[in-house]
This record gives sequence, structure tokens and C-alpha cells, in this order.
Amino acid sequence: MCIRDRHYAQFERLDESLSRRFLRDLETRARPYLRTFRRAGERYGIDWRLLAAVGYQESKWRPNAVSHQGAYGLMQIVLPTARDLGLTNPSNPTKNIMAGAKYIDQLRDLVPVEATEPDRTYLALAAYNVGIGHLNDALELTKRQGADPSQWADVRERLPQLSDPAVYRDLRYGYARGSETVNYVENIRAFHDLMIWVATRDQLLSSRR
Repeated sequence: MCIRDRHYAQFERLDESLSRRFLRDLETRARPYLRTFRRAGERYGIDWRLLAAVGYQESKWRPNAVSHQGAYGLMQIVLPTARDLGLTNPSNPTKNIMAGAKYIDQLRDLVPVEATEPDRTYLALAAYNVGIGHLNDALELTKRQGADPSQWADVRERLPQLSDPAVYRDLRYGYARGSETVNYVENIRAFHDLMIWVATRDQLLSSRR
């Protein structure tokens, strides 16, 4: 299997139009922030391309984005979390990216299972979206059902159950839109794979010149 096929297979789950939009935005909108993503990745031990994928999923790399839930900036950080992270100007893209990476790193430490990479980071990304409390509920549910809470694939199967009244009423943090969290993490993984594919493509093209 060639390198291109190996990576392309990973992002086929994305809608074709979304994939094309991502590639277009990567060439135009992302460029001012790539250096900061690299710095943040080095500081917190996270693949910078994954951080960039989070930024795209959160805001489409728009530094002034504001959500209906009151999340701000390129990494869409809510004000209470911004205060905890020491982020005083969420609209500053450099500070926002650094704060988002710091938060993901903190969430990796809060994942209460013996997960290894990349599963620990995928679980942290789920917590970034749904909250650490609801993630803990999903981990507990995964354990109750005899699956492995340290494996993202197993937790992914249980997250949608957090919107089922027969299930969430018996969990500490109650209702959550777990299906949205699954889509959130899977989109980030697909965007990450697209960035890896682009880098691989560019390296191959460069080597042929």
C-alpha cells in the first residue's frame, strides 16, 4: 500500500465537500497560525497538526469566532476555562492556541484510566467537547458493559448512550449529546490525517524536483 492510500483511507469518512473546504482553508486561512500551532505542540507534547485540526473543528481557524455557548476564539474556549488557564484575551490567536493546547494537556492528565497514546489524547479531546464529567460517565458505562475504558474505540461506542434516558439517569452527570462528541473527535482525527497526507504529498513532490 502506498503512503497516499494509507492516509487517504483515514479521511474517507469526511464528506467530500468538507474535505475540499478543509484543503482550501489550509492553503489560505491557516497560514498565519501554523507557526503558533508548532510552538504549542512542542511545548505541550502534542502533534501540532492535531492541534491545528482541533482549531479547524472548533472555529474553522477564525480567531474572532464566538459560539452560542459563549466560547471564544480560534480554539473556542469558554470564559470560566479561560480564567483557569490565565487567558485574558481570547481573541488573540496566539494566546488562544497556546491556552487550547494547555487545556488539552491538562485533560490528558485528568483522564482517569491507563490509556496510552493516541487513545489518551482522543479521550482528552472528547472531554474538551463534552466535559470531563460526562467523559467520566462514558468511561464508567464502558466499564459496566465489559469493554475497555482505556480504548477510544470502546468509549466511542458508549458515548451516544449518554442521551438515552434509560442510561443517563443512572449516571452521575446525566444527559449529554454523546453522538456529537463522537463526530467531533472523528472529524478532528480526519482533519489530522488530511494534514499528514498534505505534508506527505508535498514532500514527495519536493523530492521529485
